[in-house]
Parts: sequence; C-alpha cells; structure tokens
Amino acid sequence: MDGLNMGHHGMDNHCMDNHSMMHMSFYFGNDATILFAPWKVSSWQGMLWSCIVVLIVSFAYEGLKTVRQRLLKITKIQQQKESTNSNDTGDDDRLLLAVPSRWTRSRRRIALHFIQALLHLVQITVGYMLMLVAMTYNAWLFISLVIGAALGYLIFNYRDVFVDDLHDPCH
Repeated sequence: MDGLNMGHHGMDNHCMDNHSMMHMSFYFGNDATILFAPWKVSSWQGMLWSCIVVLIVSFAYEGLKTVRQRLLKITKIQQQKESTNSNDTGDDDRLLLAVPSRWTRSRRRIALHFIQALLHLVQITVGYMLMLVAMTYNAWLFISLVIGAALGYLIFNYRDVFVDDLHDPCH
C-alpha cells in the first residue's frame, strides 16, 4: 500500500505552486493550462485567443455532428433506392459524389461505413477534448464552449428543426 498513502511528498513539485493548482469550481481568471502544457494562458490576451479557439472548435464540432447525421440519412436513403432500383436523386445526394456510382453496392457501403467511422473517430476525439476544456473549470472557456456549440447548432441544424420536429410526436 505504499502508493496509496502518498501525502504531499508523493506529489510532483509543479502541482504545489498556485498557478498549477487544479480548480474544482468555476472561476473567472486569466490563468489556465488548456489540454497541453504548452497551451498555458496567463494574460487576458491569451485567454481571449483561447476563448476564440474554443468557440470555433465547439462550433465546428456541432457541424461535424450534423454532417455525420446527414451522411447516415443519405446512406439509408441510398440503400432504399438501391433496393427499389429507383433513379430519383435528391438534394442531399451531392454528398455521395465522393463515392463513385460505378462501384458495387458492397464496395459503396464499405466506403461509406469507413467514412462514417473516420468521422466518428474525429467526433469522439474533439468531444473529449472539449470535455477536458470544460474540466479546467475556467468560466471564460466554458462560456465560449457553450456559445460555440449553441451557435453551431443554430446554424447547422436550422433546416432539420422544422422538418424533424413535425414528424416526431415525442417532442
């Protein structure tokens, strides 16, 4: 049980000074280490730029979620078209241009699944990084994250709100 009873002697020295102390409640301050040790902020200018970066990343995260949802919807529509051999094309079919139509069905499904898996990997990675930004408990960063996500949802999902809400009796 040597590792469990460390006291303050087992802690790294850099954790003992006030600037590296991890906050456990929200605070408004200009000092924060964001994700990586080199991204250390200690001025209001640095915090402003960090807030802008966090806002942009959370905005893009919402866009990525929307792209994944639309790609999944398009994939399902494409599978329905293939099963009925319909040649109708919709507005959302333009996203399928990345997958050549001369490919066989199975090859197209594998390619679309690979794209979905890659986008899922990016979404999970960015999502966890945004969670870690929120866990800095810096109120400025958290507000930037929430505003970016809200703006992203507002911009990227404007079309879906009117269509999907009319058909979903649960909301």
